[in-house]
Amino acid sequence: MLTIFETHTKSSVMANIKSRLNRRNFFKTAGLAGGVLSLAGVAGAGLAAGKDKDSYTGYGRKFYGKDQFFNRNPFLVSEPTYVKVRKPKRIQYIENIFKRNGEMYRLMYPRDNSTPKWSLDQGHKNLPEPLKTYYTKDPGALVEFKKAIKKSKEQHENWPKYKDQYILADAWSTSHSSTMRGRSSFPPEPKDSPEVSDFEGIRDNQMELKSPKHGSELIKKLHIVLVLLL
Repeated sequence: MLTIFETHTKSSVMANIKSRLNRRNFFKTAGLAGGVLSLAGVAGAGLAAGKDKDSYTGYGRKFYGKDQFFNRNPFLVSEPTYVKVRKPKRIQYIENIFKRNGEMYRLMYPRDNSTPKWSLDQGHKNLPEPLKTYYTKDPGALVEFKKAIKKSKEQHENWPKYKDQYILADAWSTSHSSTMRGRSSFPPEPKDSPEVSDFEGIRDNQMELKSPKHGSELIKKLHIVLVLLL
C-alpha cells in the first residue's frame, strides 16, 4: 500500500513539472534570461568604457588635463629677452586711453548740460591739465582721438542702414561694454507679470536665417565662442 502511494506521488510530480516546462514556457523563460544578460552586458561595457580614460575622444580627453603638455625647452633663455631702455615709472591714469577719453568726453558733453569746455575744433593748448601736457608731448594721440570721434558719428548715422547686418556684432560689443555703462546696461525692473515683463525689449520682427544650414553653422560658431568664454 505504501509502495503504490509513493509511485502515485512521484508520477503526479513529474507530470506537474512537464506541464510547467512545456515548449512555450521554455522559450519565454530563455528569451527573458537572454534579454537580462544582454542588458547586463551593455551596462557593464558602458561602465568599463566610462572608467577607462583611453575611451575618451577629442581635446582634453585625459582626466584633469593630463594630456595638456607644452614643450617649454625650446623657449627657455638664460636671461630676459627684453631690453631696459629707461628707468621704470608708474603709469598715470591719464595714460590709460579709457580714462583719458572719459575726461575728454566730460569736457565736450558735460553731464549737467552746461556749456562745453572744449570742442574738436580746438587744439591741445585749450585743454586743462594734465590733458594739455599729455597731448603736448604726444600730439598724434589727439589726432587719433578726433578721428575716432568723427568715425563714431558716421557709424551712428549709418547704423539704421546696417544694423540688421551687424546685429550679432552689436550684441557682442554691447555685452563687453556693459560693465562700463552701469545700470543702463541692465533690463529695467519688472513692473508686470512675467508673461509681460519677461518679453520687454524683444524684437517684434524676427530675423530670418539664410537657410537651415546657415543657421546650424551659426549656432555652432556661437557655441564655440561661449565655451571659450566660460
